[in-house]
Amino acid sequence: MKPAIPYCCYTQPLWAILERINDNNTKSNNMRALTVLCLTLLIGCLLSCERKTTTQEDTYVFVKTYCARVTVGGYVGITEKCFNVGDTVVGKVVIQGQVNIRIAGHSILNEGPPSPNNYQEYLNVPSDYLILIKE
Repeated sequence: MKPAIPYCCYTQPLWAILERINDNNTKSNNMRALTVLCLTLLIGCLLSCERKTTTQEDTYVFVKTYCARVTVGGYVGITEKCFNVGDTVVGKVVIQGQVNIRIAGHSILNEGPPSPNNYQEYLNVPSDYLILIKE
């Protein structure tokens, strides 16, 4: 003898209807979970991206004479670069106690791999030799 299966609307067994409802909820729950996961990943990626901050370069003036060796033309071209009291330069503080000053303009010669045409664009100078000019 077969067990009595309750029928709903006399067309399908009740357990089949409940199973279909459960499958639909599972699918919608899975879609909801997938949507939340995708949104979380998207927001995480957007928040982890760094913004390019343009650090404004300040104007400095030398208060003491400062000399350093700089590269002026590749591997062999090394020369002594000296700054006198009162020389004005543009730079920015990179690390505490040092100012990174621009000693040459950027050009296409400095792009790409190292070659004899490359030259030094920046020089780190101890902050004792410079004072900031307020604009």
